[in-house]
Amino acid sequence: DPGILLLISGDGDYLPAILRARKHKWKVETWFWRSAMSGDLTKESSLFRFLDNYYIHFTYVYGQNPIGKNHSLEITDGETIRKWTSNEVMDCFASLQLFGWWCRKDEHTIFLYFDSKANLGK
Repeated sequence: DPGILLLISGDGDYLPAILRARKHKWKVETWFWRSAMSGDLTKESSLFRFLDNYYIHFTYVYGQNPIGKNHSLEITDGETIRKWTSNEVMDCFASLQLFGWWCRKDEHTIFLYFDSKANLGK
């Protein structure tokens, strides 16, 4: 019973595996970065999607902003900030459709980084 082969790669070296799967009537989904997706994979895949459109849901940066070019929001509070987990901070960024980048100065202070003033204002 055919299924779906999900390939998270843009490397053209996977083309033989895709062709073999298609020969056996499998659907092939390919997900990868727009700038690195092999043209052969896009032609042979049943469906392809670019990770560029989804990365904010599964990646983040934790640490100080070394070059200081981003806009930052410093939040200092007693117990509330101390209780925030990384998952809760990530959920906050994701709910705003923003890339998550933050750093804890100490247990009561967190810095949230944004790529623009508009995003800082969200």
